[in-house]
Amino acid sequence: MSSGNGKSVELRADQLAPHATEAEEAVLGSVLVNPVSYAEVSTLINPDDFFIVRNAWIWSSFEALSTRGIEPDIVTVATELEAQGHIAEVGGYSYLAQLTAHTPSSLNIVGYAKMVAEFAYRRRLIDFASTTARMAHSDETSLLEIHDRISRSLTDLGGKTIRTHRSAREAFTDFAGDFAVRLQDARDGQPHVGLDLGLPEWNTLMDGDFRPGGYIGIMGLTKIGKTWAMMQMAEAAAHQVPVLYFSLENLEESLLNRFAAIHSGVPLTCIRTGLYKGSPMPDDMASKVYQASDALARLPIEFVCHLNSAREIEYHIKAATIRHGQVGMAFIDTLNQLADAATSSSDRYENLAKASGRVLQTMRATGWGMVAAIQMRMELKAGMKTKVAKQAAFPAIQSVEGCRKIVQDVSKLIGIYRADYVAEKINSPGYYDEQCPPGMASFIDVAARDSEGNTDCLVRWNKRVPRFETATYEPDIQPEQATTHAQMSIPSEDLLDLEAAGK
Repeated sequence: MSSGNGKSVELRADQLAPHATEAEEAVLGSVLVNPVSYAEVSTLINPDDFFIVRNAWIWSSFEALSTRGIEPDIVTVATELEAQGHIAEVGGYSYLAQLTAHTPSSLNIVGYAKMVAEFAYRRRLIDFASTTARMAHSDETSLLEIHDRISRSLTDLGGKTIRTHRSAREAFTDFAGDFAVRLQDARDGQPHVGLDLGLPEWNTLMDGDFRPGGYIGIMGLTKIGKTWAMMQMAEAAAHQVPVLYFSLENLEESLLNRFAAIHSGVPLTCIRTGLYKGSPMPDDMASKVYQASDALARLPIEFVCHLNSAREIEYHIKAATIRHGQVGMAFIDTLNQLADAATSSSDRYENLAKASGRVLQTMRATGWGMVAAIQMRMELKAGMKTKVAKQAAFPAIQSVEGCRKIVQDVSKLIGIYRADYVAEKINSPGYYDEQCPPGMASFIDVAARDSEGNTDCLVRWNKRVPRFETATYEPDIQPEQATTHAQMSIPSEDLLDLEAAGK
């Protein structure tokens, strides 16, 4: 095959099927040398990920032995392969011994497994592209059918990154080991309470449900602060696990600006314009933005802005599991924008419930933690009576009206309420709520109760940035004194006048 410019673009045989023989042999040898290491990578790869057939057979024998509670060493593996009728085709004891002899170090088994998974993923991409090309060339296949097949195939590209079944022996053996670790950590004063959200109030509110395998809903009126809360939670999570941030409303540029504002404490308006009080931003302030950019660039956060279905989200998550070699946290902004929520039904709560159910299925299929923003459609208008306005804005009251199904799906359904937000919307400067004073925000565990009552979590709302801060936050705190990124701020002498900046 040649290109239009006369240069050959023929592919070599090894290019048609990407693989890494050395990595396949190293991961097998690592298990044979140190059988305990099998548990470290058993969820990362499966027999189909091996390009060399005999290597796939050996990995299958590992799985079979593990299911019966037997450690995979040379003797047990050879016996299992013989029972399966593959020992001769594999190469007998000599090949198994060769695997152990040529393994550089079993300590690097996770790295070897990730290489095997990545090359398997490349092969699946090639197969997917070839299949798509054949369908596109066929006049007998309608465009609608092609699109539907492509959408279904995308969910399978990631491969079997999370195991779907395990024996009771294997599951509870792992459970006992994990519990022993949790118990010892608790005795050492470091109990496992989920991931750290950056604010102590949020940690208390989530009660350990903010973690891979948990599903959190963040609900509230439009522009009340759901996205800002999600971004702060995403950055806090990224210090601990991989993070995928799915934005169905904002473009990547907007996300980057907001993350930089949250981390640096420099107001978003100034970051967007480069201006401070009508003049170019001073060097010390610009330095804070550059430092924030550098710190954020080091975090395992990935942004996805062009999708509209839970199926696409699952595809991206499966691919990310292969890239990172572990599960993490996915943030969806917002659930309302998923195509899964856009059905023929006129009941918006029913549509949201369907989208929520798809997100729940994605969590179960991938093992990732899911955090989804949910927009309440109630509208606050100028002149509205304060009691009516609060009923419209208070998330726990809204849950009674139609979020029952979502409450069943999520581990936590958290609502956001701000009295000053309500005052601004109904044009009532005198509006006041003693449970949520001006400048504060209440995060309410909607799933725990259905009516108005004491606030579950009160934090400071820094409108200048904007971002949420701990209620005990001191405005004059220096960055080096802050305990979390969410608490960092510029010194008080640099606090900005947004009106002068043209806000």
